[in-house]
Amino acid sequence: MVGRRAELASIERALRACAAGRGVLVEVSGEPGIGKTRLLAELANSARASGYRVHATRASHFRPASGFGDLRGELLREPALQPLALVVDDLHCVDMHGADRATIELIERLLNRPARGPVLLAVAYRPRQASPRLLAALARADPAGALRIELGPLAGPDAGELLRDANPDRHRDCLGNPFYLLALAGLDEAMPAGVIVDHRSAMDVAELPGPLRRGLIAEFAGLGPAGVAAAGAAAVAGERFDPELVTSITGTVEPSGLDELLVHDLVRAGGGGEFRFRHWLLRLGAYHLPSPTWRREAHRRAAAALRSRDAPLSALAPHVERYAVPGNRAAADELTAAARAAMSQDPASAARWLRAALRLNPRDRDGLRLELANALGLAGRLRESRAILHDVVPGSAGPGRRREARAVVLCATVERLLGHHAEARGLLLGELARQQATRQDRAALVSELAIGALMRGDLLEVGRWAARAAGTATRRGELGIRATALGLLTMTSYGDGDLASAQGHLRAATAVVDSMTDRELAAQPAAALWLGWNEVYLERYHDAVRHLDRGLRLARDTGQGHLLPLVLACRSLAMRWLGRLPAAAASAEQAVAAAAGTGSDELMALAHAVQSWTASWVGDRATALDAGAAAVREAAGRTGWFAGLATAMLARSRLVTGRPGGSAAAIASALGGPDLTTVDPRSHASWWEVLVRAELAEGNLAAAAGFATRAELLAGRIDLAGHQGHARLARAHVLAAAGDPTAVESALAAAAAFATAGCPLEEGRARLLAATVLAGRAVLADGAALVRDTVLVRDTVAADQLDRARELFEDCGAPQLARQAARLGRRPPGRHGPGP
Repeated sequence: MVGRRAELASIERALRACAAGRGVLVEVSGEPGIGKTRLLAELANSARASGYRVHATRASHFRPASGFGDLRGELLREPALQPLALVVDDLHCVDMHGADRATIELIERLLNRPARGPVLLAVAYRPRQASPRLLAALARADPAGALRIELGPLAGPDAGELLRDANPDRHRDCLGNPFYLLALAGLDEAMPAGVIVDHRSAMDVAELPGPLRRGLIAEFAGLGPAGVAAAGAAAVAGERFDPELVTSITGTVEPSGLDELLVHDLVRAGGGGEFRFRHWLLRLGAYHLPSPTWRREAHRRAAAALRSRDAPLSALAPHVERYAVPGNRAAADELTAAARAAMSQDPASAARWLRAALRLNPRDRDGLRLELANALGLAGRLRESRAILHDVVPGSAGPGRRREARAVVLCATVERLLGHHAEARGLLLGELARQQATRQDRAALVSELAIGALMRGDLLEVGRWAARAAGTATRRGELGIRATALGLLTMTSYGDGDLASAQGHLRAATAVVDSMTDRELAAQPAAALWLGWNEVYLERYHDAVRHLDRGLRLARDTGQGHLLPLVLACRSLAMRWLGRLPAAAASAEQAVAAAAGTGSDELMALAHAVQSWTASWVGDRATALDAGAAAVREAAGRTGWFAGLATAMLARSRLVTGRPGGSAAAIASALGGPDLTTVDPRSHASWWEVLVRAELAEGNLAAAAGFATRAELLAGRIDLAGHQGHARLARAHVLAAAGDPTAVESALAAAAAFATAGCPLEEGRARLLAATVLAGRAVLADGAALVRDTVLVRDTVAADQLDRARELFEDCGAPQLARQAARLGRRPPGRHGPGP
């Protein structure tokens, strides 16, 4: 059983205690589907294997538990000589629905006064469905002879093992419940290819898979006719519903059906007088209780009731789309209006309602399809969006040019996110050359040209277009464009070595983004992304996390999936520099999952490259290599920033996992040569330090010294503490490899610089290098495996550096590096102070 090792071990101990002659109660409680039945089955199997007689029964809503009556006399008269296990599943049903009197009396007697001899009573029940009588009897049981197991949800890793699924969002969605996890796996198989199963898409399944249908519908087996009707109506009503809407759908007045659902813990009370199903999968089961014809009419009644309340369009649309038939223009208009209202807050729903509107009424088809492409793009469904745009854009030059420019910008954005940079640039330049776009359209066009240039690694063009965008976007509605342009100007100024201008642009971009309301920023959340990205460049890591988290929250709240891979990847970078490695790894994993939903190989390459980087620092070498290889596969045949990064990260992963052969040449080639012309300027310093280690690993001291010199020249132009740290650490590696004792001074200067920059992992690496040289050890160039055997340290300075390095590595979540520092830091017994 996945994730239940501790519980199984406790049961084994209880069986041994009982076999020794002691009566034992094993009480298993928990939510429906949490694994109680499976645990009792394991108990029964273990009991049989241990020589027990096993009598098992399961109560249900249809029949009482039975089979224990013939044991009553035996248990009351004399001990049982052979160990006996009585196993009762769903004990709450015994109590609620009655059983033969002999069984009830026997269970209550065994709970109140254990039988003489080796008798084990194992029961499982649902606490929310148990009556006070049952709970009181269980509470009176002798605690000395009771094993009480309250099954909780599976942890993420255990849930992943159960499904072989690494998507953490899936585990959270199922609340760690094994039944829900397995049910969702069954739904995955029933859904069309590429459709991600969630609480909305699942409602479109025409027919549930057999095992899933049986499992879900069994939950409603104990309901009477009123309860079944209420369950179907509640499922139609929505994720949250009120009793009045349910009665409007069923056409009844009495609330008894809803009361049944509450008693059976199928629905639970929420806030504001509303109710909800215990889990959305139960709603799915209830939705399939009645016939499709009944559901269509139920949706019509629900829509009528909501209109009478003047409910918002977002509440009406889910019902309209499910009952309206082609030709119903009024319904199509309602759906279109609902989609437009939801576009910036819930683009996935907007796309759904626009598809329904097109099905009902094909008027203004190109206009609606353009809106549909926009919704799909915002939701991260890039390939679907592109397919529509390639049909719409050529013929979209209607009476006003603004619509065409908007379509071109959208198409170019989608092309860029999919890695089609030449096509995106050509579209934008062609539209800009028409000279008929409005001022606002030009601002959007040149802003997208600047972002596209960045993705291609052309910083000169980034600056040219970003300056035009900043000068054009001057109105309140264009704050997001202006902030994005200022963020990109930060990067180009930095690349020119003009730190003062870069910091000025960054302050201006920060002021713009911080002045925007959530609603304004939700309409243009890319502004938070590019601001955060440039704050990472200028070593303002905490500010970067603040802005990225705000952008991430808004992108998630509004369903703008196209931005999630970039925001999460950048957040992972910021967390890595801050030394918060578990958080960095988690963001990288989420970036991979988000990128997978977009269909973009380029975004997948970026996400996997970042995942490779973070995994190497937490010591997960397998993931570092696998993610690096995946990044290279996804970037195959592509050019630009992310493609080069993918190849470089795989080479770096091979270096830090002890296979450095050819790493230096591969990294330099992937990033535009020794001067790293195709990588972002901020990364030059850290990559040159990697190249120093790579060259030293291959014995190329002169080449390593050349890269260290490049890092020092950059640090001379860009006076940032992190740059100073990388330059000094790179030089310290070279000096140490040459046997120069001044390597210690350089390494400690690097440590001080990294401490100022707020980069504890790098500080620890510098201190570890200094201690290694002080200890008289030859330095291994492999940054993730500096020391491979134990060294007895006799120098107190070295020991102090090692202690501090170990503390930093432990705080950062880098156990492998912490162990290396601990191994190097072992001191001879009885020695204190410097040795001979």
